[in-house]
Amino acid sequence: MSIRNYFLGAFAALALLVSCDPKEDLGEPNLTLDKTSVEFDSPEAATQTVVLTSTRDWKVNSQLPEWLGVNPVSGGAEPKGTTIEVTVTANGGTDRNASIEFTIGTVSKTLAVSQKGEAGSSDDLIVYHNDFDKEKAEKGESWSKQTLDVNESWKNEKGTGIAAVDYAFSGMTVRNGAGLANSSNEGNNSSVYAGSGVNNLFFAKENYFQVKNITLDASQKNYILSFGAIRSVFNAAAGGSVFDPDQFSVYISNDGTKWVELEYAFASGSAQDAKWDMASSTFTLPDNTSALYLYFTTTEASTYRIDDLDLSVSSEAGTAIDFSKGTEIGGGNTPDPGPVGTPEGDGTEASPFNVAAAQAKIKTLGADVASEEFYIKGIISNVKEVSTQFGNATYHISDDGTTAGQLEVFRGYYINGEKFTSEDLIKVGDEVVILGKLINYKGNTPEVNQGNKLISINGKTGDDIKMFTVSTDAINVSADAESATFKVNGNVEWTASVTEGDFVTILSGDKGNGAGDVVLQLTKNESTEAARTAKITVATTADVAVKSYEVVLTQAKKPGEVSGDVFELTFPDGNSKEISSYTDTWEVTLNDFTWTISNFNNNKNGWSYIKCGRRNNASVASIATAAPISKKVAKVSVTVDKCLKTSAVKSAILQVATDSQFEDIQETVTLPIAEGVMDYVINAPIAGGYYKLVYDCEAHTANGIIQISKVVYETAN
Repeated sequence: MSIRNYFLGAFAALALLVSCDPKEDLGEPNLTLDKTSVEFDSPEAATQTVVLTSTRDWKVNSQLPEWLGVNPVSGGAEPKGTTIEVTVTANGGTDRNASIEFTIGTVSKTLAVSQKGEAGSSDDLIVYHNDFDKEKAEKGESWSKQTLDVNESWKNEKGTGIAAVDYAFSGMTVRNGAGLANSSNEGNNSSVYAGSGVNNLFFAKENYFQVKNITLDASQKNYILSFGAIRSVFNAAAGGSVFDPDQFSVYISNDGTKWVELEYAFASGSAQDAKWDMASSTFTLPDNTSALYLYFTTTEASTYRIDDLDLSVSSEAGTAIDFSKGTEIGGGNTPDPGPVGTPEGDGTEASPFNVAAAQAKIKTLGADVASEEFYIKGIISNVKEVSTQFGNATYHISDDGTTAGQLEVFRGYYINGEKFTSEDLIKVGDEVVILGKLINYKGNTPEVNQGNKLISINGKTGDDIKMFTVSTDAINVSADAESATFKVNGNVEWTASVTEGDFVTILSGDKGNGAGDVVLQLTKNESTEAARTAKITVATTADVAVKSYEVVLTQAKKPGEVSGDVFELTFPDGNSKEISSYTDTWEVTLNDFTWTISNFNNNKNGWSYIKCGRRNNASVASIATAAPISKKVAKVSVTVDKCLKTSAVKSAILQVATDSQFEDIQETVTLPIAEGVMDYVINAPIAGGYYKLVYDCEAHTANGIIQISKVVYETAN
């Protein structure tokens, strides 16, 4: 390099240094918030503000729940303060809490956020909760010796239903964490949820754990059962301790004798390998269920544990439970058949057995050996089921009306052997006399045998008990319907008349004595503007509690033709009829367009979705347009929120036809069922087409295999 070039380079470097401004001195790293918490005292959507000051660039370092928003989520140094908006959505559930972490890297601050919910505090909904952490379990000589009857450090119940709780168990020990604490804060990375830590229950050989006689509010039906669970195989390599639901079973019962297995799912969405996860199952119990029993067992010894067991009232309906179809599973499931109290009576009409005497008699019988007929007197303590389809009822009686020492009356008939015609003919608290045979079913289920009958209710017998009901108070029919029928149940004289709606006349059944049908004749509704209603009054002069019923018939308007570019079906907006089964066909009208829906359930309009697929029965469900769409539809998008078991869905197709009967099918689009948005792309769109989604489901262990919340029809350009 020449001397000249050397000096030129040196001067250039010097000039560069001189021209650069010195860095601003920001001082020590500092981050502050003008408050440590914000509280939203209303369940309504709202926004509050907090002022953040920082000497460095900052950001939100938290993964926020969907109901919580922050704006902005990052920013530059602002010593004078930045106003942050904290927004919450409407809260239709329980009170909720979250935290927001703001950070500049070396310094962080946390803002606590709380919002009231329409359902109140979640603690108010807890029926039974046990974290098994009354005190830390001590190993002693060996963990295997810390059985639940010896070490009671696990008994830490709370909730509204624990007053009469008891336990049964086998092959169960209580353990402290010892490397398997279900807490994400323990530093051992053994939990994917923030568990309680400390103690848990360990399933050894010939195991089961049962929680007995949780008291329920009979007016509640919807519950969620949750529990922490882990599978850990000693010295297993990675992937060798994956939780297997086929090995770990959960059952519920309303009496501790017949059990229904629950399907459950994990919060993380998949089974963990040697890590705790929270499992849960939401279910709906039969009306007037006043007690619940829980049962846990596994087929693989010394690998499974549970913790943080919780039963709470749910804001949503779940899998419908039918205890009459339950099974005996053995292992602490049979309550002591008594007698509870002092046996009285000799079983004659003049001196009926009380429940204690009936229980004592059953103990003398061999398994499945039915006695001669006896009269039994008791107070109804629980109504499991009243089947108007088969005309019988299953319920429990006890001597004092509580569930203690209760006896099951299995599939009995009404007064003098008549069939049950309404669910409200018996209720908890009724004093009854029953005539029937006693049996110890399978040697472990004491009951009054099937075919029994009521002799009296609250001292009234035979014709002294007047009955009068109607099968429904609301009928929904299509615009083309020309007839409709409903039933009158009872044993009294009655009359029926049309009190409103000149498009309806009574074809037959304008009067009767006892049970009978009222057959209505209708004219078609030619209006495309509005539905129309009629009222039919059924009345009696007999001495009954309700002397008159009004049945409202609603006839839908004539479907119109849709010509928009995009339109959609959503729920419950599109639920024009309350459906509580998986076997009904019904029509919905939304934004002047009508669909025909078959074999979907909307839980009496209680869901923001619909479900199809049946427990123990194959089913074909469909959503079909009832009128043509004038423009060519290029795509039909279906939002599938949940699919319990994809292999149980044989097919999920879209049919495109030129007629409402789907006899002239132009195209069939087939997709594998999947959660998320399923896009059915039509290869050859047609004008004036009809569209039918069809889901062919195999029999499953639970109802509601497929859950759908939205269907969108997008027309071609």
